[in-house]
Amino acid sequence: MKKILLSFNPEHFSPIPKGKKKFEYRTRFVNQETIAYLYLSSPVKKVVAKIHFGEKILLSDLKQRFNEDKSVIARIDDYIHNYNKNYAIPILSFQELESISLSQIRDQINPNFMPPRSYKYIDTDEQFLKILENLNDNGKPLILDHSCIHSSDVCIN
Repeated sequence: MKKILLSFNPEHFSPIPKGKKKFEYRTRFVNQETIAYLYLSSPVKKVVAKIHFGEKILLSDLKQRFNEDKSVIARIDDYIHNYNKNYAIPILSFQELESISLSQIRDQINPNFMPPRSYKYIDTDEQFLKILENLNDNGKPLILDHSCIHSSDVCIN
């Protein structure tokens, strides 16, 4: 399973720990199940969580699945055309972590460390990965059920 550092806008973060957001939407993404360490961009500038993502799904495939629901079709079209998103990535589980700031990462690992604009693979960065894997869990993990996806789960903010 690939491991990545995923940059995330703080304003889109709050629905995830509440279990209200079952998918992440991206223009491009890894081609397999993935563990992502979630880096919240400015003004937070911290790694705050770990997410287990399932395999990506083409938004066009979801469009076919919900072809009878005009509101879902409109939301999917909006994501494709206005946000340039191509994939829905199922959030299988979410775990808040003891956070580590950008300045701590730079102090402990690399003074020139720059977070990715989208994501970057961290499988081969043993030092960085070890620090992330040793962050303490904050609370219970949230496991999301994707066995029955409702139209209200698709393309919501």
